[in-house]
Amino acid sequence: MVVVGTYNMSFASDKGYISPDEKNVNGSYPDDSRPPVPPSESSFLQSNTDNNRRQFWLNAKDHLKHFIEKKNPLAVGLQEMNLTEDNFGIDTTTGIDTTTGIDAITDMITNTNTNYKIISEKVEMNNAGISIIYDTAKAGKVVKHHIEDNMNQNNGPAPTGGRPLLMVLTEKGYLFVCMHGAQDARKGQFEDDFNEYMINKNKTFLENQVDIFLGNENPDHIYIMGDFNDRYDAITEFKIKETRVFYTGESPKACCHNWDSMGKEGERETIMKKEAAANASTKVQGKKSITIDNEEKKGPIKIPKEHGINIAHYINKGDKVFSSDNRAGELHIYTGDEEDYMNKPSNKSDHELVYMEINEVTEGEGAGTATSTEATATEEAAEGAAAATEGGWGLPKIFGGKRKSRKGRKSNKNKKSNRKTKKMARKSKKRGKK
Repeated sequence: MVVVGTYNMSFASDKGYISPDEKNVNGSYPDDSRPPVPPSESSFLQSNTDNNRRQFWLNAKDHLKHFIEKKNPLAVGLQEMNLTEDNFGIDTTTGIDTTTGIDAITDMITNTNTNYKIISEKVEMNNAGISIIYDTAKAGKVVKHHIEDNMNQNNGPAPTGGRPLLMVLTEKGYLFVCMHGAQDARKGQFEDDFNEYMINKNKTFLENQVDIFLGNENPDHIYIMGDFNDRYDAITEFKIKETRVFYTGESPKACCHNWDSMGKEGERETIMKKEAAANASTKVQGKKSITIDNEEKKGPIKIPKEHGINIAHYINKGDKVFSSDNRAGELHIYTGDEEDYMNKPSNKSDHELVYMEINEVTEGEGAGTATSTEATATEEAAEGAAAATEGGWGLPKIFGGKRKSRKGRKSNKNKKSNRKTKKMARKSKKRGKK
């Protein structure tokens, strides 16, 4: 069994995000720095009542550790990672682990399994980076890797770019790709427009960049992981070097703890589709506010329980894993051993850890082997054509009878061959007597 996962762990939580107050409506960090825009995690992180502002992130790290120990994954893609360096340590006064970002993850995986390595990069337009954990015993050493910034990110007044795509190729023919997808939140309430953006700005971008990265290389196994921000599930597969990379079934609603990304039926904002707009040229974005106790609230607010704040109330998709293996599996939210996990608010990340289980492929069934539905359809069409001409003389056998299976046709063919052999043997025997 091959297991591959993806997890957006929240850079703001790792930095120790401090809730807004009267002087700072957007929140800040212990080092007095402030995010350039209110982080989407603000509403979620305000529910952290622990004295340690990083407690949710530490919980997420423990959740990832449990997943690695229990599932022994081949690879895990991580988004929103702070690329810290040599900051290992325990606060001697509080006893709190002060190790942050990739240093904390490196420490964790090293103590879990010495075969695991992590490779991390960041792009110029984003302080937070992206990582891939991989099993060197299975995948081998890294041959090459590359980070690319998806400059299609466009979110109103914020600068473009800042959405990383990390590609890693190993000596045993494994291609690992991890992406934090771009989005334009202004299109978020209009499904058709948003899906078009996902295809043109994320799917096409990834396919083109991976093709450039690979050059003449043709990997045997391809795994794509990420938080694609694909809330309506527009991206269901990628095509890499003519190979289909996909998942089966429906992707889970793994995002997010934010007032317009979760809620009970009837409480959350109605998602407007393009067709529902009276006039496409005069579409108006729904108001970014919520009413609490008959008072309209705006900005990064703490979400009341009545709105629906459990993981089961999430409405957005986008955290996904794709595989080129012909037994690519379904996607699942990792709940660990926690009882009634989905019916409680998250105390880890505002995204869920999503994974895929893939049955081992047999020899010769690597990337591109029998993975495409087109290949299956072609084979069935060929069988149908063969069955249609079984009547002889090249004429379709359209009256009566039942389509024979390949095994049945082979069996009949063998019977005819045997009868012909026996007949020739009898003639030869007859000639011998003469």
